[in-house]
Parts: sequence; structure tokens; C-alpha cells
Amino acid sequence: MAKARFYFYMYEVLSLSLGLSVLFLFGVLSFFPKEIMLMADGQTWFWAFIFISLSTFFAFLILSFYKHQFSLYIMRISDLLIVFLSILCSIYFLIFTQDLMDPWIMQTAWFLRYYGFLVGFLLGLVCFKTITGFSFLIAKSNEEEAEKFKEKTVFGIVFSSFCFFMVEVQLLREYTLLSVFLYLFILHVVLLSASLVLISNVVYKDKLRLSSSPQIPDFGGSERDSRFQKFNKKLIKAKTDRSSFWWLFFPLLATAILSVVIAILYPFELYMDISFPWQNSTVFVSLPLIQILSYLLLIALFFILIFAVIGGRAKNKYHSLLKEGKHSRLKTSLLGLVDSLRFLGLWFAISLLLYFYDYPLFFPRIISSYLFFGLFGAALYFIAGRKQRNRHLLYAFAIILLVINLGLIYQDGMYNYENYYDGGFEITFPFQFLHSPLNLITVGLAIGILISDILLNYGFKYTKGGDSPNRGALLSISCFLGGLLMMIALYLMNNPGGDPPLTDQTNEMFYLFCLGLSLILLVGLMFNYALTELIFPYYQKLKGRDFKERKVPSSKKSKKVLAHTEEEETWRKKLVVGSLITLMVISIFGGLAIYMTFQETYQKPVIAYSPGNYYIWVQNSSERVSRDMEISLASSPRIEEIEFSMAKNEYHAVQLVWRPLGGSIKSLSYEISNFVHEEDENEIIFSNCCSLRHEEYIIEGEFPDVLIPFTQMDLTEHQNYVFWFSLKTPYEIEAGTYEGEIKFEFNEKETEKIKIKIEVWDFAIPKMRHLRSNIGWTRGTSQQIENYFYHRMNDYGVPIRYTDDIEKLNTEEEYSCYYNTSNEQWVFNWTWWDNLTEYKLNNSMNAFAVQYPLGIADGGRVPYIEDDERMGKMKKWLKRVESHLIDKHWLNYSFYYFIDEFQIFIPEEYDSREDYFEDVEELLKEMKDAAPKIKIMTTTPPSEELKDLRKYIDIYCPVSSDRDKDRWDERLEADCEFWMYACVGPMAPWPNSHLYNRLYECRILLWQCWLYDLHGFLYWASQAYYHGQYGIGYNGYGDGWFLYERKGQLYDSLRWENYLDAQEDFEVLWLMDAAIQYLEENEGIVSRDKVKSLKETMNDILQSVVGERWKYCDHPLTVYMARDQIGEILDDLSGDVNLTAIGESKWTPPYTRIQN
Repeated sequence: MAKARFYFYMYEVLSLSLGLSVLFLFGVLSFFPKEIMLMADGQTWFWAFIFISLSTFFAFLILSFYKHQFSLYIMRISDLLIVFLSILCSIYFLIFTQDLMDPWIMQTAWFLRYYGFLVGFLLGLVCFKTITGFSFLIAKSNEEEAEKFKEKTVFGIVFSSFCFFMVEVQLLREYTLLSVFLYLFILHVVLLSASLVLISNVVYKDKLRLSSSPQIPDFGGSERDSRFQKFNKKLIKAKTDRSSFWWLFFPLLATAILSVVIAILYPFELYMDISFPWQNSTVFVSLPLIQILSYLLLIALFFILIFAVIGGRAKNKYHSLLKEGKHSRLKTSLLGLVDSLRFLGLWFAISLLLYFYDYPLFFPRIISSYLFFGLFGAALYFIAGRKQRNRHLLYAFAIILLVINLGLIYQDGMYNYENYYDGGFEITFPFQFLHSPLNLITVGLAIGILISDILLNYGFKYTKGGDSPNRGALLSISCFLGGLLMMIALYLMNNPGGDPPLTDQTNEMFYLFCLGLSLILLVGLMFNYALTELIFPYYQKLKGRDFKERKVPSSKKSKKVLAHTEEEETWRKKLVVGSLITLMVISIFGGLAIYMTFQETYQKPVIAYSPGNYYIWVQNSSERVSRDMEISLASSPRIEEIEFSMAKNEYHAVQLVWRPLGGSIKSLSYEISNFVHEEDENEIIFSNCCSLRHEEYIIEGEFPDVLIPFTQMDLTEHQNYVFWFSLKTPYEIEAGTYEGEIKFEFNEKETEKIKIKIEVWDFAIPKMRHLRSNIGWTRGTSQQIENYFYHRMNDYGVPIRYTDDIEKLNTEEEYSCYYNTSNEQWVFNWTWWDNLTEYKLNNSMNAFAVQYPLGIADGGRVPYIEDDERMGKMKKWLKRVESHLIDKHWLNYSFYYFIDEFQIFIPEEYDSREDYFEDVEELLKEMKDAAPKIKIMTTTPPSEELKDLRKYIDIYCPVSSDRDKDRWDERLEADCEFWMYACVGPMAPWPNSHLYNRLYECRILLWQCWLYDLHGFLYWASQAYYHGQYGIGYNGYGDGWFLYERKGQLYDSLRWENYLDAQEDFEVLWLMDAAIQYLEENEGIVSRDKVKSLKETMNDILQSVVGERWKYCDHPLTVYMARDQIGEILDDLSGDVNLTAIGESKWTPPYTRIQN
């Protein structure tokens, strides 16, 4: 009998568990990683919230009336639809990622951003199926006489869902989200096929049938029942608790209506301005209305289910109190509220402990380890906890484990927080305990115990089965929200180990405060459990009340239910056969569609192939290639040579992806030939203009970023090895076709030749730079300076360093100024500063900062305008510097970088923003009075609250996400110079240059500069190695970190090379615009119609690549096509216009272009 029961319920338990694991997985992925998923601009993932809300309502409604008749079939139909949608998701994932071969974490997040409707629909069906499964099992468990049936059912759910989830996250990590969709597809096909075969068995079908309906009472009234009475009769017939239904129906109806409203509002892109206090300041944020409404929808749905379900549970659990009189309902409600707080607290505590730091790359390994040991915790709960007393002890044991664990994490964090890295960039920061087996085991055991307790007590205990749809909805939604809470717990509680504590005492107190909150939560859970499960039951027992769970007598099925007519048998067999055929057809055609889509989309040009040994394929330089990504070798085109076009004095790169198939590739070396003109052998691009570097994967081996020169290396693993081939054409080279090759040698005698053909256009990228691009400071070594020259970048210039020793001023080159206290005058030695500045300007530097070495504000924020002595000292310095810049004719290249982001960070010394801005205005006024010709740059937007400061600001440089076209254009029309900057923000989908941004977004940033008619671009740093003390993942996954330095050697990154491409993108746009302007001013060279056509073409090209704010092209190939089109146009115009003369014409910033 036990074996039969196992088979009878296997499908229901496995299908339900699979649904729970999927809901939890995508709950986590909803904010995973937050840098891509948090910002709502352009977000489609909110459709998942809408579909989950709607599926909850309809599942509750249908099951409340028809769970006896149709629950058996609802799960099978849902699974059949899930199979179909899994196929669709697989196909669209392949289509989307054909040009996004980034690591799995990026592919997943960007796919969910773009295809939230499709995946949300899939999740809605999973949620519907899961609620149905819970409802059936909860109702069925109350017809079984043995209490052990409930325990075995819950253990089966916990065990299966943990195992499913571990498989899913490992598939996600190793084989991307595609493998998860395929896993769902295959597993549902197998489960559904087996269950359909079993359904044909009469005994199986009878076992799964819920008992017959009770006798419907007479409600009285007229002969013609009211609609309300008809509903009640149907509820009774379905054995649904009427009060539980009506208490939940109207709130869920409200959430369903809100879901529809959000869906209707979605296309309108409505925004809502909100503000909140932060660091003695007020932050103003404009959020999409659907983002706010979606969050409210999910929160409302969760709390509605909690209070409705646990209220009904309290009525059953504390039924003895209902006999006490007028205060009985109040007491029951209060105890139910306490119970609901325990449910909330348990989920929050589990989410808090599951939180995997700020680094989501740890997610698969950490969560899998937790759940693996959670299996033992669940087994311990059901084996050792057969007696109620033992379960109480196990619950206390789990809470104590978590409390101790928090203390150890905090101690670990505070003990190791001063372990600095020396420019390293691996993510495994010094904390030891977080990654230790002890942490994984203790947390895993606690999680297994607590989740088992939640499912048993809040799902299967204290119920007659009449509220099973309600409970199923709560547990299913809780699983999805549990994943969300992992990220929310990270933001709210922020235990040590996430953002590392700094050295100041204030931050240490903050972490003590966070630790205190965590302990209060856990201790509160312990007290809550003791109150509801121990103290109150004992008190009731002393008063002689029966506090045991009421048993629901088993109902025998009527003969009518058991008697199957021949017609029923025929109908069932036809349904089973039809369903199996449908499933088979969908599976076969779906599998073929996925395979064919892979063959069509994952095609890359293969330049070399040795069957069974290796193949080499070619990738553009603005798209990463993850270590494990494979292409369709069978359908990929074979090419004889690599071909590309470029201008003179232009940098171009391609990636060669080497994939070993069999054994290792030993001692791989290479030789690059000269590139010879096909018509004139004397025209040569020498091999020293080329380089071949190996891409090193960082952060758990996920992100290709560091470019390492090599002479010889071994390819030992079955993975992608990516080589970055780059070439820069000489300025004076002849136009035409050049051919060369890379010769690889390996395994002692084997060779492979990669032929390359280059078409050089008849124009050059100007040496003169026309965008003032400043990317942070460097340490000033010759290697760093030359690297910046090569990449067409400005640093912040040569610092005017101060010394208090007059001898150092005259003997040590790094010092340029000294303050003579005797006569209160500044003394300058400009020799070294002038020489280095002039050297940079001669190499096309077009912007540098002049910063007062003693600082213009205390702590970098508080102006010392009341200190006349310091103000006078600063003003004298500014006057002398301005005079020197005028003498050197360098004034237009210079600027003063004012207090950074002063509109965001308001010092604690000020009571209001207005007070602070008054002091800022006074400081600006004093600086302008002292040196009116030095341009002052502020990293602030031209907002209304700062309008009084406008007369002192020469260069505006707001963050790119502050884009306000009207205000920016207003300042531009007022002849104000305008830049923009990026830093740790903005997050996706705004373009940026972090590791989680798509590589070509580095280029999009400067296309935006052109679109917005800007004069400059700023990034705060390129070698912010102090961020490396906790791994490059800290503060934005590569924020301010584009160059790597090891043992004095500098290494470029893929992102840094793409910034070079971006500079050249801007130059070809500038050159085409200047050529059009020249043709307009010199009529007759070409027709007016051609000039007009050129303008329209340029505008079309620009719009194909970039738009306002966060809107830009989805594929890097669009950028390449745009560049090629402009290059061909300029090549065609080179016979009519002297592009070299135009490009090298002397100019001083800011450059103003024509308006198309």
C-alpha cells in the first residue's frame, strides 16, 4: 500500500517541487545582479509580477470552486503549456544572445530585461501549477488518517525542491539560462508523460480523487436562490471554507485589477518624481510609474495572503478560544497576528542568511552548498523530530545556529577589514568564515529545519482542507518573494561581508547596528515561537482546554464516484491518448525548432578547423566571449581570410577564439608578418604596428578583461581561449588593400596561418582631438602617459604640487609651488610643470585640471569662506596660476574641477541644502573674482535649485543619467561648455563601462556625446586600485578600473580598448560633420541635393545607433555597420574635400559644430 501511495503522489510532489524551485530561482533573478536589474527604465521584467498576480487570483478562484473536479487535470494542462513556453523561451534566448556572448550572469539579466513578458508568462503558469499542486496535496492530506502522510509529503517537497534548485543553479552557472529552459522542457515532458500513462489506470485516478462533497445545507429564502447563495453552494460542494474564500476573494480581485491597470499603463512610460532623505540631503529620483505600482502590487499580494491565510489558520488552531465569549475573536486575531509575524520573520531571516554578499557570482556555489546541507537539516527535522518536543528543540537549535553564525561573520569582517590588496583584482576578499565549510554547514542545517517547519505548520497543519487554495497561494508566492527578499535583506540589514566596513568608527557603529537588528530579528523569532507553540498551549492546558489540532474524519467516496461507466473509461482513454500525442508533437517540433534556431543564430565565421583537434573563429572587438560559450560549428561559415576596412591612423581589433576539441595545444607561439599593399610592394604596414594579446578571465574566471602580451602558452582546457589582434595604421600610409598573416606554431611541428586583408580608406583619423575626454588621474609614469596618448585620452593633467620646503621646490621636479609666510606670497617653479604639460599638449592633450593643492573646502566639502587668511591664500594662488596660463596661451585647455557632486553630498554642518548652496555660491564668487578667466567645471546638472550659481559655472558636467534635453540645450545656447560623466552609476540600461555592461556600451557613451552636442566626457579614474582591497566587484564591477598594473607593467583592458574605438567613432562623426559644413560653405563642389542627402544620411546613421537617455542599439554590429557606412562616405568625399586639412585645423575648445 505504501509503495502504491508513493507512485500515486510522485507526480504531484515532483511537479509541485519543480515549480517551487523555479519560482525561487526567478525570484532571485529579479534583482540579479542589481546593477542590471534594479533600474526600471526600459524594463520588461515587471510583466512577471503582473502574470504572477493574475495567476494567483485565477488559481484561487478556479480551485475554490472546482478543485475536486479539475485539480487533477489543471496541473497537467499547466505543465503542457509550460513545455510550450519553455521551448519559446529557449528559442528567443538563442536569438537574443547571438550577439551577447558575455558571461552567464549578464546574458541572464539582459534577457530578462528584454523578454520579461515571455518569461513572466511562463512564471505565471508555473505559479498557477504550483498553487494547484499545493491545494490538492493539502486537501488530500486531510483525507488520510495517518499524520505521517503530511510529514512525508512535506519532506518530499523540501527534498525535491532543494535538489531541483541545486541542479538549476549549476546549469545556470555552467551552461547559461538556456540550459534552465531546456531542463524545464525535458523534465516536464518526462513527468507529464509518466503521469498521463498513470492516469489511464483506474485505481490511480481513484486514489487521486478528493472525497465526495458533503450535503449542501438549506439556506432558506425564496425558491429562486440569490447569486450569493449559488456561490456558497458551489463552495460547499467543492469543500471550500466559505469565510476563508470571501475574506480573500475581494482583496485578490483588487490585486488582479491593479495588475490589469499596470499592463494598460505599461506602454505610456509614465514617471513619478519621488524624494527621500540621504546623508543630510534629499535625493530626488524620477521612477517609472509601473515600477512603483509593480512593487506595491507584489507587496500587497504578499501581505493580503499572509493575513488572510494565517487568520484562517488561527481560527482552526485556537478554536478553543472561540467558546469564551465577546473577546474570543479579538484574542484569536491577536494570536493570528503574532503567528503571521513569525511567518514573515522566518522568511526574512532565511533570506538574510542566504544572502550571498554584493557579489552575485558567488550565488550558484553558495546557495547550492546551503541547500545541500539543508537536505540534512530537513531529514533531521522529520526523523529526530517525530515528537513535538524534539521539533521545539530543533527549532531553537536552528535559531541559535544563526545567531552564532552572525556573530562569527561580524567578527571575521571586523578582524580582516584592514587587509588591503595591492592592485589585485580577484573577488575573493579576505573574509575567511563566509567561505568556510563551517558557515555553509551551519546555515544549511538551519535553513533545512526552518523551511521544513514553515511548510508543515503553515501549509498542512490546522486545516480541514477548505482553505487549501489560500495556503497554496501563500506558499507559492512566498517562494518567489523569498528570492526577492535575498536582495532586499542585503540592502536593509547589510551584514559585514557585503559592503566592507571602512576604518572610521562611524562605519563600525553602523555594522554594529546592523548586527543588532539581525540579532533582534532572530531572538524575536525565538520568543514568538515560544509564545505561540509552548507558553500559550501550556497555559490553555492548565485551564483544561483541548489545544490539539482537530482531526478531520476521512470521508468515504460514494459508489457513484467509484463506479466508472464504459463511457467514462472511453473518454479518459481518448483524453490520455490525445494528450500524449499532443505532448509528443510539441516535444518533437519544439526540440527541432530549438536545434534549428541554434544552428541559425550561433554562427560565427570559422577561419581554421582541424577536426577532432581545434577550431578558430572570429569575433568583433566590441563583444565579450565567455569562457564556456560554444558556437554551431556545423552551420558556421568557413572563411579563408579576415577582412575589414579602416582609416589611416586608426586602431582596429578583432578577436580570435581558439577552441581545443581533443587534446591540449602545447607551446603555442605566433609570428605576425608585415602587411603589404597588393599593388605597390613598397607600401607596407610593418608588423610592429600590430600586436596579439591573450585575454585573461577575472572574477571567478568569468569576465575576459585583461590583455596580456605573450610569446608562448599552453591551451590545456576544453574552453575558449581568446586572442586580441590589434593593428594601428600609420598616418601617412597609402590607401588601398593590404595583406598579411599571423602564423601560429604549436605541438612542436604543427602550424596554422590566419590570413588578414585590410582595406585602408583614403582619409585619416585626425591627430587633433575634438572631444575633451578626461578619464581620471594616473600616477604619471612615462608608460602611463604614453598609454593615454595612444588611447587619445586626457588625464587630469600635471598636478601643481605644493611643498613647504623651498629647497625641494628648486631641487625636486614634482613640486611647483611654495608659500612664503614671511611676505605672504606664492613662489612658483614652473619649469618641470611647463615641460610636462607642453609635452602632453604637443601630443594632442586638449584638457587638463588646475587644482589648488591645499584644497578649497574642509574635508573636500565644506567651504572655509569665513577664514579670511585661507581664502586670501587661495585667491592669490588662483591669480598667479591664471596669469601663467595666459602667458603660456593654455587658458582654454584648462579648467578648475570644483567640489565634486556637491548637490548630492550635503555636509552634516548644514541644516539645509539652501544654506550649503549659499556658501558654495560665495566660494564660487570669490574664485571668479580672483581668477575670472579660469573655467570652473562642476559635476552638477543645470537644475532649478542651482540657478543662482549659473553665472559662475563655465563647464557643466552632470552624470549621463541626469540628461534633461531642454535644460542642457538651454545652457548650450547660452555658450556654456557642456560635458557629461559616468562613474559607479548610472546602472543598466544606461550605457556605462563596467564589467556588467555590454562591451560596446563604452562606445555608445561617446556617440551620446555627439548626439547631445557635448564638448567633453569625464570618468573619475582609470586605475582606482584602492577599490581592489575587496575585489574588483566592490563599487560597480570595474568602476574606475580600466588599466591593470602588475610589477610595474601596465596592461590594457577590453573596456579601455573600446574607449579608444569610441574616441575614433567621435572623430569620424566630427570629420563627416566638418566635411558637410565645408561643402555648404563652398558651393559648387557638389550639388546642394548631395549635401542635403549627406545630412539626412548622417542623421539616419546616428539614430540607428543612439537615442535619448537610455535608448540605443541592442547589437554591437549596428555600431560597426554605422562606422563602415561613414567610412565609405568619407572615402568617397576624399577626392572632393581635403579631409586631412580639415581634421588638423587648429582650434581651441570648445568646438561648435553645425546643426543637422
